[in-house]
Amino acid sequence: MTQLSLGIRNLLSQDTALRSLLGRSVSWDTWIFSDDPVGVKVEGTQKCLIVVTENGTWSPPNSYNTQRFPRVFVDIWADPTRNSNGSVKISDAKDKIEVIVKRVNSHLHTVDQARPNGMPLIWGTAEQIADKTGVVVNGSQQLDGPDYSPIRDSAGSFMGRLTYGVNAIS
Repeated sequence: MTQLSLGIRNLLSQDTALRSLLGRSVSWDTWIFSDDPVGVKVEGTQKCLIVVTENGTWSPPNSYNTQRFPRVFVDIWADPTRNSNGSVKISDAKDKIEVIVKRVNSHLHTVDQARPNGMPLIWGTAEQIADKTGVVVNGSQQLDGPDYSPIRDSAGSFMGRLTYGVNAIS
């Protein structure tokens, strides 16, 4: 996991409306993960989960400052509403993903770059944001998605991938 993917995970975890759309378990208070959904399987649960990863760049670095441009993937896994026997009752996995996309975009698609005193964004836990010790970001925009893929060996489950371009300060 990277500091950026963990910072995004911690930022999203503070959104109670988003958390209400996701699964939870004894081991995890919310199913938002950085890189690996350790011990969690969405198939057959009728629930959703999010996995945040960083991979590559969306733009080459500047020659005049230390800003970097990582590409971030937000994968939203959704299981459809099922009958008591496990069969699909409503094929609504993509609908569940679309609702979650709106919540994620409210945090990661920074369409209004204006911030008080021109200060950058800080992503992380509530404490990191308050102490200004989290990940410092100048902005972020959705580049692509959601791109849907069926989850293999699970009737009706889908993953939707969002791709973001982040302007991070090193």
